[in-house]
Order: sequence, then C-alpha cells, then structure tokens
Amino acid sequence: MKRAELEPFIRSAVRLVLDSITYSNALPEWTDEPFFDYSEREAAISRRISAYLSGSAKPAPPAHILVPRKNGSPKNWSIPSVNDQIVLQVCAGALARQAEAAALVDYSHVFSYEPNRRPERLAFTESQFTAWSTFNKEVAVRAKRGAILQLDIEQMYRSVDPANFVAFFEKRFGPGAEIDLLKVLLRSFSAPGEGLPLINESIFYLGDVYLSIVDDLFRKHSLDYVRFVDDYRVFDSSRERLEQNLEEVTRDLASVGFRPNARKTRLGSDSEYFDAIADADPKKEDQYISAIRFDDMPDPAILATMVVRATGDETRITEGMGRFTMQSVRKLKAHDALAKGREGILLNDPVDDRKLRTYLDHYNAVLKASLKPESVARAFDHYSKTGDEWRIVWLLFTTKGAGIDWKATDVSSLPPIARLWARSLIVKPNDVPDEELHTLSYLEAGNRLYGSAA
Repeated sequence: MKRAELEPFIRSAVRLVLDSITYSNALPEWTDEPFFDYSEREAAISRRISAYLSGSAKPAPPAHILVPRKNGSPKNWSIPSVNDQIVLQVCAGALARQAEAAALVDYSHVFSYEPNRRPERLAFTESQFTAWSTFNKEVAVRAKRGAILQLDIEQMYRSVDPANFVAFFEKRFGPGAEIDLLKVLLRSFSAPGEGLPLINESIFYLGDVYLSIVDDLFRKHSLDYVRFVDDYRVFDSSRERLEQNLEEVTRDLASVGFRPNARKTRLGSDSEYFDAIADADPKKEDQYISAIRFDDMPDPAILATMVVRATGDETRITEGMGRFTMQSVRKLKAHDALAKGREGILLNDPVDDRKLRTYLDHYNAVLKASLKPESVARAFDHYSKTGDEWRIVWLLFTTKGAGIDWKATDVSSLPPIARLWARSLIVKPNDVPDEELHTLSYLEAGNRLYGSAA
C-alpha cells in the first residue's frame, strides 16, 4: 500500500483502540474518558504516521510489566503509548484486509482472533470468550473419532523473530507503507531476544495470521486439527498414528523456529481428555456508543465473587483469569461513566439510565458485603514484599469499590506503576488532557497524573 492508502484505516483504528482494543492490554488505562474529539485525534495520528515513515520521529520505548502465569515463568508485557497503539492498529487493519482477502487463515480449523463480521459491532475481532467456547465444543465433537493429541507451542510469541514476522507479511503482500510502519513499530517495541512484544489484540491478530505457517505443516500431514491461538488439538481413530504424527510435527516445527511445550503435550482417548470450560451464554450487547465494551460481560455479582475469591488466592490472579477479571471491572466502570454522561447522545437502542447505572453499583455492593478488608491488607502486604507489581495493581483496581481506606498506607517502596496506582486511590489526579496523556508511555502517563500531590 502507498502512504495515502493508510488514511481510510486511521478512523477505525482510533475508534477501535479507544473503545475496545486497549481492554486487551495487560493493565487498565489510567483514565477511561468515554468521549473524545475523534476528528482531532485522527489528524494527530495521520501526522504521527507520516513522521514515523519519514524518519523524523520514532515511537517511544514502551513501559513493561511482568504478568504471572498459572504455570511457568511470568510473561513480559509491553505497554506503548495509546497513540502508538492506534498506529499499530492502522498496520493491523491494513494487513487484515489483505490477509482475509487472501484467506491465509482457515477459520473452519482456527477459532481465535477471527475478524469481526458484524458491522453493528465496533470491534476488530470476534469475542474471544465466545471463540474459546466454540473451540471447546468443536474439540468435543471431533474427539469422538477416538484419539486426541493436545499440543501447545512453547513460548510462541517469544520464539518469533520480529524480522521474520515482518518478512512473512512482506513476502505475501509485497512492500508497502503498512510494512514499513510495522518495521518502525517493532524496532521500538521489541526487546532483543524477546521475540514479538505482547501488547494487545492488534498484535495478537497478526500473530494468529503468522501461525498459518504452522497450520500449513499440519495440513501437509493431512491432520484433522483445530487451533485456538497456539493451542492445537489433533484427532484420529488411531492413537499409534497420532504418536507418529507428533514426531513428524515436532521435526517440522523446528524448521520454522517452534517446538511443542512438553508440559502441555498430551496424547490420549476422548475419555482421558480434560474437561472443557463450562459453557456460558454471552450477554446481550447494549447498543450505544460502543457495543464491544459490554460484549460477553459476566454478571456483576458473579464478577465480584470471582474477585473476592481471587483476593485470597494468588493462583487466580494470573495472565488468564486475572486479566479477565480486571478487564471486566474496567468495562463495568466504563459502562457506568457512559450511563452518567449520555445526555445529548443519539442512541441506537435507547435503554433505561437507571438500569445502566446499577451494573457498577451491584458489583460494588457485593464487594462491600463479601470482601474482608483484612484479606485485602494481607494480600497487599504480601505482594508489596515480593515486588509483585502486576498483582498489586490488580488488587487496587478490582477492589476499589469496596470502600477500603488507603490513605494511611505507605506506598513509597512500591514498584513504580504500582505506586502510582496506589496514589490514584489517595490523591486527586492532576489536570492533564487525554490527548497529552495518550502521547506518553504508560508509566509516563501515570507520573503526569499522580506523580505529585494535586
């Protein structure tokens, strides 16, 4: 694509990042202002793209935070400025149009990060919660063949060389402004030896497309497989054939820089297969401002109960469940902000303001009734001593509505991002316009808001 051909992707990228994609970040944004001057932001992003392509400016290095996993060492997540995330989404949008036209991903076998097909829904991809449920249902059906191989790629994102990643798209679509822009971004976002940066849904979609090189290997062996991100299931009537397939696939994976995760590789019959996650019906979308904010929202009381249980059990505060609960709480707070500021907004589907405002109230009421302050204090003290920055932020953010008084808490020894989140519960934020905050990295934005007393 030529530089001018990126312009149509800027408007959607601004809306997608501000209204939905930042919800897939490792951390919540410092502020969730639901109303922006979108036209002004689009012009600023266009200027930024031109500066990056001309070499007159380059993206600032992102902030980083370690996010604990249920198994294995924590993952290092990157958090660029919001505006740089928008630029990344411009790249992703431009590449997605070409990838989908070329049918690089076979969605009859792949169930993750399929582009959103519903024009009334402001979202880049389909709901991953629903996709995961669909994936497991498909596994249950295909497992009836008799034998199943579970295979997960070890450290998939870390195993991808960013140069090979860019070359993959350039080989398929040719040189262009979107490729040049992706090179510029990855040079700033990627740390040496760390592979692809973990950022948000923009990079996850592109990573999902890149894994089509592995799908090709499975098809070469005529395997009956399904995939969710880098989690593969292979089916056959013969366990012996699957054992042979595992040897062949392991050899072929090495040729493209991957290897199976030995801890997650399992071979067995359908009766030996572990239980899939419980089915859940996604909630009806509220059709105003952005439907995606409330897509697949859990019941506020159930969400509050999940948070209460996790507060006393750090194994529940991980990259999977911890991010899900934190993002869900963020959606409730955005829901509440929209409900209280909707005057003068043209609605697609008018709803009762009072009902909208009960979502966050319901969540906070359950927290206050069920959450013991001493449990929060113990968890905070434990994470503070271990320097577990991400879990500290999780604790502060999800329990804010419980009415806990943090004013007497000494936050001076906390890690930088956690210290600023703790200060956000104690002091009023400094007056910094969103357009300025969004040019800064995550840590810099937090410092502008809470780095000194108001």
